[in-house]
Amino acid sequence: MSISSNFIMSVEHQPPMALAMFKRILVATLAAIAVSACVSSGAIKALDGGDWEIDCSGGYHDWSGCHSRAKRLCGKGGFDIVSQITNEGSGNVGSNDWSAAGSIITRTMVVRCV
Repeated sequence: MSISSNFIMSVEHQPPMALAMFKRILVATLAAIAVSACVSSGAIKALDGGDWEIDCSGGYHDWSGCHSRAKRLCGKGGFDIVSQITNEGSGNVGSNDWSAAGSIITRTMVVRCV
C-alpha cells in the first residue's frame, strides 16, 4: 500500500468530527489554489534591447494588471510603454473568457524601464 492510500484510510477511520474538519481544510486549500491560479498573471519575458514583454491575457485581467507588473518590474525609475497589443473588441473574441488559462482575449504590453 502506498503512503497516500494509508493516509486516506487513516482519515476515513477518524471520528466524524475529525473527518468533517479534514474535508473543510481540503476544500479551503483547493479553493485557495484555484483563486491564486485565476489571480496570477501571465509571463514576463526579457526582450533584446532591454525591453520587457508582459502578458495580461484573460477576461479577468485588463491593462491595469500590466501597468502594476511594469511598476514592480521597473521600480522607482518608472517605465515607458513601447507597445500594447490586444484582440479585445474584435468580433472574433468570445464573451465567456474569464481566466488567463484558455482565454482567447490576449493583451501584451512591451515596456522599457527608464
